[in-house]
Amino acid sequence: MKTFVCAALVFFTGLYALCAQDSRPAAAKPEDFAGRMTLSAMEGELMYLELPENVYRHVERRDLADIRVFDAGGNPVPCEVRAAPGISETPRPLQAPFFSWTAGEKTLPGQANIEIDSGGAVIRVNPAAAAGTPQLRSFLIDLSGLPYHPLSLVLETESGGQWNSPVTLQYSEDLAIWRLFDKPQTIARFGAQAGDTADRDTISLPEHRPPYILITINDTVPPLLAVKALFKTVNRPGALRETLFPGKKSADGFSVTYATGGYFPGVALDFILPRADSMNVEIFCRYSEEQEWQFWNGGTIYRLNAAAGAEKNKAWAGEASAPYWLLKAAGDLPFASVPDMQLTWEPRRLVFLARGPGPWILAYGNRDYGPVREALPGPLREQKASPASVAGAEHWTPRASAEEETVWNQVFLWGALILAVTVLSAMAFFMAKSMKKM
Repeated sequence: MKTFVCAALVFFTGLYALCAQDSRPAAAKPEDFAGRMTLSAMEGELMYLELPENVYRHVERRDLADIRVFDAGGNPVPCEVRAAPGISETPRPLQAPFFSWTAGEKTLPGQANIEIDSGGAVIRVNPAAAAGTPQLRSFLIDLSGLPYHPLSLVLETESGGQWNSPVTLQYSEDLAIWRLFDKPQTIARFGAQAGDTADRDTISLPEHRPPYILITINDTVPPLLAVKALFKTVNRPGALRETLFPGKKSADGFSVTYATGGYFPGVALDFILPRADSMNVEIFCRYSEEQEWQFWNGGTIYRLNAAAGAEKNKAWAGEASAPYWLLKAAGDLPFASVPDMQLTWEPRRLVFLARGPGPWILAYGNRDYGPVREALPGPLREQKASPASVAGAEHWTPRASAEEETVWNQVFLWGALILAVTVLSAMAFFMAKSMKKM
């Protein structure tokens, strides 16, 4: 009996240790990951590699933390994934659309008399507005379609004489509420021709990026020919990629699903109609097929075959790394054709120290391996890296999905519990039998 009890204690101690062991995986090895590529690098140098597209398709974590680099002996080397370096530049000046507003200084543009598209761009101004005052002229300037908010605007006018005029500037976020920009400004021409160095033709703008501007000037100013937007120096991503994904229409035709097959670092999303069409839509996403769809954005997708060429809606900017997408008709009409989904994404850069013997191995695709703390020590972060390259094809072996692993874990736990109950029942039976003999 004592031997039996001791054996049971040993059994349950081992079972407890097995179930309560640290869930953190052991030191990673190349064979622990589903995908592998061979890297060509210079031994002892700090290297970088723009991650190939297959890496995004085969990683198992949306934060891209399951990416590792190993030397030829299978030993991990310091590495980390970074955003690609941006580019600092001053964008070239662009023309901003403007529209005459003749309703007088006390009547401001509103949503009832301004037609805009789904991106907020002004399409036309209702010409039936009230008559304006003869001494003042107003112009509605649309900044919503510019890639950056301008620092200032240059008003280009016809040549003719000398003149000056104060500028009243009002701004709006939604064409419903207008606010006065209280900075005094004046435009003027001191010479007979436009472009004289002493001319004043530039006006400043509010810093908080309003999409709509209304300026009022004197009637003495010659006709306005163009409005040129000037930009300050900006930092933008160094390189963006665009990938098209086909969609699958539902049986009722009211929705289209897309699968990117991975975790791309998406920054914008667009839907490309194959022919002229217009649809009000809602956009949903999810990170696994078992999750519920989450609303992401909405608006109108359209394509018009205008005389000057095809016109279409703007893309939606925002974090777009989900692998599953749903485009749903928001109205009563089904999709006549299936648009392609265009994902704009920003490549990531892998930086690693090529220590140990080469060739080095890029490994990825194991959700159990998360971020590595202090992957590259401080001094290495400041060093300039040299370019590495991929040598050879990808080797990829699919791993069990997270759902399959969960099922097997549950089977193991239930099996352990059933076994424990059986052993305890047997112990109780033998103990009761022993007590009867006594």
